[in-house]
Amino acid sequence: MGNFVCIEISSDQTVDRFIRFLRGKGYIRNLKKNLRRERRHDINKGLKLSSYNYGKSVYLLLEEVKNLKSEGNFEVVAEPAPTSGVEERPTQSTIGQDKLLETAWNRLMEDGVGILGLHGMGGVGKTTLFKKIHNKFSEMASGFDVVIWIVVSQGAKISKIQEDIAQKLHLCGDEWTNKNESDKATDIYKFLKKKRFVLMLDDIWEKVDLEAIGVPDPTREIGRKVVFTTRSREVCGRMGDHEPMEIKCLEPEEAWELFRNKVGYNTLSRDPVIVQLARKVAEKCRGLPLALCVIGETMASKTTVQEWEHAIDVLNTSA
Repeated sequence: MGNFVCIEISSDQTVDRFIRFLRGKGYIRNLKKNLRRERRHDINKGLKLSSYNYGKSVYLLLEEVKNLKSEGNFEVVAEPAPTSGVEERPTQSTIGQDKLLETAWNRLMEDGVGILGLHGMGGVGKTTLFKKIHNKFSEMASGFDVVIWIVVSQGAKISKIQEDIAQKLHLCGDEWTNKNESDKATDIYKFLKKKRFVLMLDDIWEKVDLEAIGVPDPTREIGRKVVFTTRSREVCGRMGDHEPMEIKCLEPEEAWELFRNKVGYNTLSRDPVIVQLARKVAEKCRGLPLALCVIGETMASKTTVQEWEHAIDVLNTSA
């Protein structure tokens, strides 16, 4: 990706080494004498462009270097290589998603994949997994110039998605504000068509018209990726991914581990009966991570058998 090594050295180190070298060779000590000799030699030859002039330039250059040493500050002699500027998004530790993350990442990185859809019911952990995919771009050199994260949600308009993308690409300003959707799409397209990009659309409820937004077709060229989350497999097909990844609920033991972690050891260790009741409560969550987390955190402060029995009664009633 065109990265280069950034070398940081002080002007003092550079100049000192240079001057010590020249002095060691006798160049500075003998420079004036040598210049006078070269001048007489070249004048005798009648040369218009004498080595005297060249030597004089060298001498003046050395004087200039010494001035820069005393006046300048040149700690950085190379700019850091530009990066895609991917900032890690906050996310909590999860259970049962490591394999999914590996599968989704490998699929997304395939050269032949331009569209990747992740679908599953609400609360199953799509956004959490999505964040982990996003954060992998911040952890490694992935070969992309731009990674854009957009939360779409139900009822989102093209203009809103354009604004969010423009913010990420630093396209906004007075001129941008006064443009219509078509012109904004042109600006986004002109920017992205020169880039290797990943557009991440979280929580879409219907097909997103990428062309109307200004996103270059991700299926026609390697280095263009669009990945999204949705509750609907049908939306995946309409977006162009006919083999999307389904995010499923946790297996029973994974669900119990997550629930147990949320409740905490202090509560579960108070009575063996509480552990038995806690397993029943976890089963009522049907492996749904959001339910396991919310109910587990709520039950963390319930330290009596009666409170846990009441919770089971409530869950049975609302089932």
